Amino acid sequence: MFRAENQYLSNLYSTYAKGISCDENICFLENKYFIKKNKQNVKGYRGKVIKNGGDSKLLLTEMAIQMKDKIFSAAKKLFAEKGFIKTTIRDIAEEAKVSRGLIHWYYKSKDELIKEVALTSFPHQRIKEVLGRSYSNVKSFFEDLCKEYIDFYSDVLNRKIFLHVLSLKERFPEIEKVYKILAETLMEEGAKKLASLGCDISYRKAEIVFRTLYSSLFFYIQTEKYVKINITEFFESLVDILLKGISCE
Repeated sequence: MFRAENQYLSNLYSTYAKGISCDENICFLENKYFIKKNKQNVKGYRGKVIKNGGDSKLLLTEMAIQMKDKIFSAAKKLFAEKGFIKTTIRDIAEEAKVSRGLIHWYYKSKDELIKEVALTSFPHQRIKEVLGRSYSNVKSFFEDLCKEYIDFYSDVLNRKIFLHVLSLKERFPEIEKVYKILAETLMEEGAKKLASLGCDISYRKAEIVFRTLYSSLFFYIQTEKYVKINITEFFESLVDILLKGISCE
């Protein structure tokens, strides 16, 4: 999610050159303190003593990540509530309690922030974790995958952002492109996993079955309010149908 550490350092060191409330040892910015280079013990904001072990770069990077995460979280919350178009940089700055200028140190534009938030609305990391686990049978694999998918979208922010992302295809075709790459990678790895679990099933058939499972999950999240079936019943029935279809449990 985050840029390389040297980019964070470059952004924050630039505040010194801009003369933002710096004294001998420390710079203040938006009620945060940023340690200058080569200082081991520095009194910071609200009189706290920062014991930095002599590695000021590490501490500075951690604080930069925290600041960016604060901006990111505020943006995600507002994008979910108001949508990508209606949310402004001013809104995000007020929610995060930072200046608009600070947001632009981390994100060149609102579009860049939209893209980063949008790509977190896909559960590819959760699915990859499932694919990396060991299973004794296909049923356990399918049930675990469904559980992780449901759990990811039980987060209201993830669900709302995902639904907003569906309307961005024309404005941000690169988001759809990245998603397709991620999805295709999961389809390939999922098919290999399924084919390796002891069933008498070809890779091609495993690919079709895994795509059917994943597409059904994707479909349910988009249409849940129109589908008059309990989410647990939906996925249990889906797994049961697929297992019978490949004669494997």
